[in-house]
Amino acid sequence: MNEQLNIGIALDLGEGAPGLWQGDALLAATFLGMVLSHSPRVARCVAFDGAAGTEPDMAMAGGQAPLPVISRSEAIGQLDLVIEIGLRLPEAWATHFTARGGVLVSQRLSSDLIADGESMIFNRPIGALPAPNAYREIWVWPAHAASSGSYHHYTGLALVHVVPHLWSPAPLDHAAALMGADWHYRPERKAWRLAVMEPNLSSVAACHLPLILCDEAFRRRPDAIAGVTISHAQALVQSPHFNHFAHSLELVRQGRAVFLDAAAPIAVLGARADALVSHHWGSTHSYRHDEALHGGFPLIHNSAFLADCGYRYGDMDPEEGAQCLLAALRHHDDNLASYAVTARRFLAGLDPNAPRQVAAYEARLHALFPLA
Repeated sequence: MNEQLNIGIALDLGEGAPGLWQGDALLAATFLGMVLSHSPRVARCVAFDGAAGTEPDMAMAGGQAPLPVISRSEAIGQLDLVIEIGLRLPEAWATHFTARGGVLVSQRLSSDLIADGESMIFNRPIGALPAPNAYREIWVWPAHAASSGSYHHYTGLALVHVVPHLWSPAPLDHAAALMGADWHYRPERKAWRLAVMEPNLSSVAACHLPLILCDEAFRRRPDAIAGVTISHAQALVQSPHFNHFAHSLELVRQGRAVFLDAAAPIAVLGARADALVSHHWGSTHSYRHDEALHGGFPLIHNSAFLADCGYRYGDMDPEEGAQCLLAALRHHDDNLASYAVTARRFLAGLDPNAPRQVAAYEARLHALFPLA
């Protein structure tokens, strides 16, 4: 194996695949490509379509990917390391690749133990079956290690390593520039418009508790809450169960709630909302947190991972969350400078260009490809 490595990131780049803001895979690949590009061990980092089925047109795949794109056949013959993100490579491809000496790693993006358990119980389709695939290692972020690290070890039959969560404002700032948007929190609104932007794919990150929290704040101070926008919710509103739940909320009964399909943060925060309300269970960090903090938006959350950032409430306590939200409404505008300093300090620790982050990923490369 050469000392310099050719690395590929396997993604779903088909026509129906989630875009940059509809799922986390393309963002994760963007940041992973950034951190790897700083390593002298890496000759190049590319992407390819690793989803099952017919390979998409290369021009279309290139338009989706955040990195230069090669074909699956080129990936088999040219790459030393493949990191799959957001999918499980077909077993035949993985077997062929590892048989010729390639190394396969899976980067997991969420608390799969909970999500997969729900899919098994309710017989729902899942994107990637929890099964071995000749992995040399499985990588998890710190936010998911406690809830799903051992699950990945036993179902993937590979060593699990915690790697740093990466985030950069570059994709968001680029999108804002293309739209001509001055994307940041604007103070001095007497009543906040709220946003809930959980993916709603499982109870790991769903809108139910944030909606109860927002409704409790509205019941206490109806003059302080203008309304709430819920993204990734179009499928939910088709459910009689969810509709029964939603119509128990005063915000919904008074027509103050809007349910959208998947939406980019730049289309919601600022344009439709002044603050983000979040809740995660067994998964204490998401890109939506980072995006909100970068824009200076009040973040009401239950994550210990975020340290002193935002406004934190107890894990399953919407009443405390409502109290945090109303306290944020009273004090956020007076503390914008200190809020921004705290957020910048936290986000700097996630920067893919930071030497500490580069060193952490280089350590994994050295473990996978020891130098003679």
